[in-house]
Amino acid sequence: MNKAKNTEMVKEQGKALAENYLRGFASKLNLFGEFDNFLSALEIVVAEDEVFQGELCLAKGKEGSKLPEFSEIEEDETYLSISSQDCDLGYLRINGRRDEESFNPGDLYLLGSIAEFVSALVQQAQNFRKKDQAEKILQYLINQLPLGVVCFASEGQLIVENKTARRLLGDDGSAIIEKELAGGAAFKKGRVQLHFEIGGKLIYSEGRALEVEEGVSIHAYVLYDLSTYREKLLMDLEREAYRSELRGIPVTVALLESRSLAGGVYRRMKHAAQTLQVEPSKIQPLDAYTSACIFEGKRLQSVRYLLKQELASYKGDELSVAIVGYEGGAGGDAPAQELIERARSELRPFQEALLPELIVMDAYPAVIESLDLMISELCRLRAETCPDAIESLIRSGQFDGLFFDLDSYSPNVLSRLKAVAEESGGGFKFYYCTYKKPSMVAESFSLTRKDTVLQKPFDAEATIEAVALQFDLA
Repeated sequence: MNKAKNTEMVKEQGKALAENYLRGFASKLNLFGEFDNFLSALEIVVAEDEVFQGELCLAKGKEGSKLPEFSEIEEDETYLSISSQDCDLGYLRINGRRDEESFNPGDLYLLGSIAEFVSALVQQAQNFRKKDQAEKILQYLINQLPLGVVCFASEGQLIVENKTARRLLGDDGSAIIEKELAGGAAFKKGRVQLHFEIGGKLIYSEGRALEVEEGVSIHAYVLYDLSTYREKLLMDLEREAYRSELRGIPVTVALLESRSLAGGVYRRMKHAAQTLQVEPSKIQPLDAYTSACIFEGKRLQSVRYLLKQELASYKGDELSVAIVGYEGGAGGDAPAQELIERARSELRPFQEALLPELIVMDAYPAVIESLDLMISELCRLRAETCPDAIESLIRSGQFDGLFFDLDSYSPNVLSRLKAVAEESGGGFKFYYCTYKKPSMVAESFSLTRKDTVLQKPFDAEATIEAVALQFDLA
């Protein structure tokens, strides 16, 4: 009974001493951030122990520490192994008590507890160092990416930002993204698209809300610098403009814009490059929502037809289109930029932009108004009475046809306009208008049964049918 009480008392003494050691170790836990400093602090705690004369010998390299030769151990020395599941971490050498008393059972109990505790601490410190190394490796790998990467905690704190992101965004990267989100952009189904300019750079960003683990989520953004694509587009367009000046080859630019999905227009146009009969390199984004396509050797009329075929199945009204041609001799030091700006100013809903354009050559405003009321939903009309001006309009390639007044102009004028239309590549449609019966004007104007003659006052159904059939609008 006395023996049991003595053993229990020794254990209690050992526990009391263990508390002192725990306090000493706890004071060094704040050094976990620096592995080597933490190990040095543990060695100091052991060396300054008030009860034992000891030394903590830990492995500092990648391999575990070797235990000393036990055959060389002195009588008053005790060695305790500090180990982990993988290897020996070192050892704790005790040279005896400082009061030179012999070890008692409580000392042995305490030493065993210390060894276990130090083993656990060193193992955790090594794990911490591995995580720190993993973070450094991850940061290094992220820095090698050609794209900008920025990650925030869900509360807004910056977690990681690679070198490319810092180069693109500068010192105020997180503030810029927050400003874009505050401006109306929001995560929808865990995604968000941002488009902004900073320092002359055109930046497009895809954001994702990601749940790393239960209760922990981040917002990750990948940043794309679209500036080089825009620069390439302007450079190609500049070259085509000068070639047009030298060789007289028409150059047409189609601009498409949709705010419904960032990058959506660009992807669609790239996919349709073959259908549009253009090289994929001639399709480039101006920004995240607007893309331009350069058509070399094609007039507006042809480009409008190609786009109409491609977009025939397009649903929705958020797509805007503009088609403009380079006008040689227009002057200006930056023809490419001027052409793009003109296209931007002419953007309109694609259904309207892709309508055929017809010239009305009639001296009476009432005739033009009548045609506009009947077929304005099928085509766009432009009134013009001067034959020279109409020749110029036909050569521009912008117009698809002409309403020619047989009562006001001579057969010679018609022959001139037909010749210009033929020189411009064909596909130009003539509609003939008269108050007379077709048979009365057919011979003098060399008309055939295939020609469309509309009598005034116009029959609405016949006029609509004539235009709709010609341009496949029925």
